[in-house]
Amino acid sequence: RLVWVDDLTGRCSFAHDKIREALLGRLDYAERRELHSRAADAMHSMEAEGVSVFDLAYHLDAAGRHQAALPYALRSAETARTQHALDSALSHYRMAERGVSPDDLDTRVVISEGLGDVLALKGAYDEAEEQLLAAEQLVTDRVHRAEVEGKLGALAFKRGDIPTARRHLEGAMARLGRPVPRV
Repeated sequence: RLVWVDDLTGRCSFAHDKIREALLGRLDYAERRELHSRAADAMHSMEAEGVSVFDLAYHLDAAGRHQAALPYALRSAETARTQHALDSALSHYRMAERGVSPDDLDTRVVISEGLGDVLALKGAYDEAEEQLLAAEQLVTDRVHRAEVEGKLGALAFKRGDIPTARRHLEGAMARLGRPVPRV
């Protein structure tokens, strides 16, 4: 059987990802988007039944409904991150990035900082730094800004760039009104 049907819920799933990929590969772009949109609508109508936010985010994003995918992508990214599923977290933060409005600064901070954290954990230090610097520019709260600056310091330290690490860490302390210890 190529498709499994759950007799209790009526939900269908492919027996193997390769089968799904082969069938989707035969569809043109517009047909694929439409199928993803229909799947997302069906899932959304069953949301109270415990539909996976990961699947809902995926289908909304694949349907080109990026703004609608945003809250589900963020929840999925944060869940994946807490479970140390870094590839999934990265993928869902990227989905969220596609759906966020340029004027939604708070959400842009969450996404940039989340991406920076995940990329740093994956060892992609250059891109992690870009994301954390973007977050730092968007943050208005001095305590949160100091936290992001501390992350930039920790990232520089991981790279072996002690002068930059020191500059960021001392800057974070100064932002909090704390004296820098001198030896």
